[in-house]
Formats: sequence, structure tokens, C-alpha cells
Amino acid sequence: MQGSLRPPGHNSDGKFIARAQRIEYDCELVPRRVAIFIEKTKDGQILPVPNVVVRDVACGANHTLVLDSQKRVFSWGFGGYGRLGHAEQKDEMVPRLVKLFDFPGRGASQIYAGYTCSFAVSEVGGLFFWGATNTSRESTMYPKAVQDLCGWRIRSLACGYVAVSPVTPPPPPQEPKSPRARVRWGGEIRGPEAPGSKGFCSLGLRGTAFGLQKQPVGPVLCCLEWSF
Repeated sequence: MQGSLRPPGHNSDGKFIARAQRIEYDCELVPRRVAIFIEKTKDGQILPVPNVVVRDVACGANHTLVLDSQKRVFSWGFGGYGRLGHAEQKDEMVPRLVKLFDFPGRGASQIYAGYTCSFAVSEVGGLFFWGATNTSRESTMYPKAVQDLCGWRIRSLACGYVAVSPVTPPPPPQEPKSPRARVRWGGEIRGPEAPGSKGFCSLGLRGTAFGLQKQPVGPVLCCLEWSF
């Protein structure tokens, strides 16, 4: 049982895909083990991925991410807007390896799933994004580094319906000028600005840093239209 994945629940939102172009709306009354993890080669060959020990799971509206003990990322579910990270919008019925994180030194340490997007923090602290935070804009079909946060080490991140809020850790003593802030971006966010903020939000993948350099920031949370 250790390291295996058993997702129970109701699939009326398309979380369990029966076959291509068809979704069955059955309920899973007891946990059912995910028996196989796969990778697809460039020529379309499907290969099983052995020795998957699950360490973390993240769930979006219609897709799921898994992080294993070897820092590999798998995704499956609805492929719209590129949220699965496979450079195509095909649905995946079983967990499929996201190739970018299957290289030495390029593994993932954290995973997060938004409504129509996905995030991963690399083992060196960089943030990668794929999918769409705003479905009226162009989708990102495979994991790309969030350039506006390059050089920042992400400590915590939360995804809401349209909002994304990562947090960077405090700087070490020898680097007093290193950035530490809470950032958020996504679609139009309603509500008051945070104290000391220099902006409200960004409609693209450009974070708005809040003036929290002198305030300790713990884990962040997102709900439908609010961030904490």
C-alpha cells in the first residue's frame, strides 16, 4: 500500500475517463488502485513506467497530478488548455509522465493544480507553469519557467479559480536584499488590495509583489475569488 494511489470519489465532472471521446459518469464507492503509470515516446509508443512511489497528489477541476519519489511528475484527466503538460490537448485516461521533469537535476519537489492549469516547483526552487489561468488568453501547452520569478525560490503556492498566489522564503542573512514577497496573478480578482501592495493584479503571468518584506508569510490559500 505504501506509495500507491487509490482515488475514490464521484466522477460526474469527468474525472474518470472511460475511453477517447467518451466519459462515463459512474461513482467510485471505494478506493480503486491506480495500477499503471505510462510514458509516450515521440513515435507514439506507450511504455509502462516502473517503480512509481507516490509522494504527493494535486487535483484540479478535471485533472490530477502526481509527484513520485524520483521527483517525476505524472498527469491525467481532461487535456483542454494544455493543463496536462504534454504539448497537446488530448485527454489522458491513466497517469502519463511529464517529460520535462524526467532528467537528472530537473526533477520536481512540489506540485499544484489550478482550475485549468498546473504548476511544479523544481528541485532547485524554480517555478514552472502550464495550462491557462485565463482561458481567454493563449494556453501554455507544456511546462515553462515563470520568467518573472526566475531567481526566486518558491516556498508555498495556492491556486484558486482564477488567482495564483506563491510565496518566497525569507532571504538568508548574507543576502539581505533578496526578494521575499507574496505574489499573485491570474484573471480579474475582486476585493481589496493587500496592505502595502503596489498593484492589484495582472491579467497575464506577471506577478504583483506585495510589500511584505518585514512581515513573516506562512502558507497561502486560495478559494474561488479570494487569496489568504
